[in-house]
Amino acid sequence: MFMKKLFVLLYVLMNTLFVSAQSIRGFWLNMPDNQMPHFNKNLRQEFLDFKDMKLKASVDNLFHGESHMDSLTSDYLLLQVDTSTTVEMKVLPYQSDSILCMVTTYSGPAQDSKVEFYDYSWNRISLEKPFGGYDLQEIPMSLFSKPDTMSQSTYSELTKKIEPLMCYAKLSPSDYTISFSLSLPMMKQEDKKGLEAIILQRKFKWTGKMFN
Repeated sequence: MFMKKLFVLLYVLMNTLFVSAQSIRGFWLNMPDNQMPHFNKNLRQEFLDFKDMKLKASVDNLFHGESHMDSLTSDYLLLQVDTSTTVEMKVLPYQSDSILCMVTTYSGPAQDSKVEFYDYSWNRISLEKPFGGYDLQEIPMSLFSKPDTMSQSTYSELTKKIEPLMCYAKLSPSDYTISFSLSLPMMKQEDKKGLEAIILQRKFKWTGKMFN
């Protein structure tokens, strides 16, 4: 670990990193420490330095655990904060500027996501029904549908098994889309198999104002 940090220090001294407000790096470094208390600014910079040197981007976080930055592009970041929490960030064009979409997913035993939007100063942006006309709380109900060939009684029996209603989100690293899938906590494998006929995945594309 000492040698790894020494390489990082030498790299930083030899290279000046230009951080644009339009890049994911700018959002990441500008993030207030209390937004993600596992890291301070030095640790956030350390992730970037490891990535730039094509080293494994792992740091010891402030909660005495290990965190990993699995992916970093000019507008996307994927971070394994701890064993049960992942964070995705995506820079989105918005009006004449950019905003950040951040998806925080908690696992255990099922996945459940929180989706938030921020400006460059990390002020929370409230978008009205930003997912195809749905609020995040309404998304789970849109992730299953009765096939025409299925009876109402069968459909009702299947939907009763989906409890509690939870969903998780994923941002695309390569385009401006977000997808939602239903979580099925503590459900037997045979029950999950039966639900395949009614479960949907929803994908929405960013329009510049909302995902639609």
